[in-house]
Amino acid sequence: MKTATKKQLKKRIVNAYDYRDESQKLLYQAVRFSDKSFAYRRPNPENPPDPERRLDPNDPDDKKHWLWGIGDKTKRVLYHLPRWLVASKQDWQIIVEGEKDAETLERLGLAATTNPMGAGKWNPDYNRHCKSRLVMIICDRDEQGEHHGLQVATSLHGITTETRIAFIDPDLPEHSDVTDLVEKHNWTAKDFSDLIDKTPAFTPKETGSRIIAQKLSDIEPVPVQWLWFNRFALGKLCLLVGNPGVGKSFASLDIAARISAGNYWPDGDNLPDGSNCAPQGSVLILTAEDGLADTVRPRLDKMEADCKNIFAVEGVHIEQEDEQSKSWPDDKVPVTDSFDLSRDILLLEKKLKELHNVKLIIIDPLSAYYGTKVDTHKNAAIRSVLAPLAELAERYNVCVIGISHLRKSTSEAAIYRVTGSIGQTAAARATWLIHPDKDNEDRRLLICLKNNLTREKSGLAFQIIDGRIEYEQTVITDNADDIFRDESEHGPGIQRAMEFLDGIFIENTSPKAEEIMQKADKAGISYRTLNRAKVKLNIESKQYPYGWRWEKPGQEEKSKEKSGTAET
Repeated sequence: MKTATKKQLKKRIVNAYDYRDESQKLLYQAVRFSDKSFAYRRPNPENPPDPERRLDPNDPDDKKHWLWGIGDKTKRVLYHLPRWLVASKQDWQIIVEGEKDAETLERLGLAATTNPMGAGKWNPDYNRHCKSRLVMIICDRDEQGEHHGLQVATSLHGITTETRIAFIDPDLPEHSDVTDLVEKHNWTAKDFSDLIDKTPAFTPKETGSRIIAQKLSDIEPVPVQWLWFNRFALGKLCLLVGNPGVGKSFASLDIAARISAGNYWPDGDNLPDGSNCAPQGSVLILTAEDGLADTVRPRLDKMEADCKNIFAVEGVHIEQEDEQSKSWPDDKVPVTDSFDLSRDILLLEKKLKELHNVKLIIIDPLSAYYGTKVDTHKNAAIRSVLAPLAELAERYNVCVIGISHLRKSTSEAAIYRVTGSIGQTAAARATWLIHPDKDNEDRRLLICLKNNLTREKSGLAFQIIDGRIEYEQTVITDNADDIFRDESEHGPGIQRAMEFLDGIFIENTSPKAEEIMQKADKAGISYRTLNRAKVKLNIESKQYPYGWRWEKPGQEEKSKEKSGTAET
């Protein structure tokens, strides 16, 4: 709602247009000033204007009789509503944009009206005054006017007996309106009647909420494009998760370094031809935890990254109204706020367009960039933020790796241990866990938590040596659930597995390996935990003609079946 400013109050009022309800009660006026600007005012109920001077736009006692603004409780009505309602429903009535145009048509003997506050302000409540009437809409010749006319026509569809909409001749100057047609081009009532006759009935395009579906036969199948084969895909949102201090950021920078220089992947010897090296391109990094100068850049240098291809987001510049015409040098634009995924996804897209050949976006950690208004524990809230990010990744064929922490609880399945809502893990197409090796505190395991894009889920092991990640050449098949089950205070654990084996050896000094594993599985002890307990108890595996057995060294009593009659 537009109210008059002090500057407007000093300007000369050139006209005032009355808005009355069905009973002729004056509700408010649209006031037109000498500079063609508008404001609205309503009668002061405690000191209403003199009926004889009500239309005097420059009444010296103006301030006493009027309150600026329509008022929140004031009923909104169409212009000259009483005249509109008494017009015959058998005759065409015209809706235009602006009170001046409505009066121009009325002087030609036509029923006309407009809505208050200009284009784009049609209220569905006005529809009832058009019910069962013949309504013609004539749009101003500009984009805003045409959009407004379509909005009104769509709103009236099914309410009126018939609705038609006409657009002023495009050969006429922009912003031409009904008054221009009459005053500059000598249109008469017959011209408007002819325009109505040759205008077809309006049929709106389908609008509103709907389900959008695509026939799968129209979709061309394409293979998954991998950034790192079977681990991180281009065009997809992925996660890299783990406890603080395990090397998540380090590992992500190692990936960034390889992409920036097009270097070999650590398991490149085992990858298909053409997938051995990282696709060289640009990397965009958002980091909220590490300093760029003292941490990120030194690490990348150690990793032999090409830092010309790596860009760090420092924040965003949100333009204020008072600086819309101000031009900043590229290296002098001030940061005014932190990057916010829920607000700045279009700015991220703009940056992707500016940079050349972006292959990877790292967001470290993801939770730092959700924004203050997003509840990270609610599925819907997380999905509403990550869905546009995933769509952006697909559209620009860029891999997004979001880094996240783990919850302290060890009683849940591994995939539920990622902090925040499960919606975060569900939105990711692949989630990789970095976790310390319990038997070697310097060794880290890169383990697959989920991968919707391939059945291959083998992992890798690495150590951080002299500021670089050194990967082992062999793949690992460790399972994240087994690892967490080993560490669980409520699960079997190493101690329980050791007690289990002690019980087995009381019954049999040389038990069959296969039977031990079957009993352990029934007891809820994982294969990994069982083997770790075996190592701690110094149990050895020995092969006999009819199978493998486990034995404790130094035990004197041997099973009679070891003589060669052992059963399989």
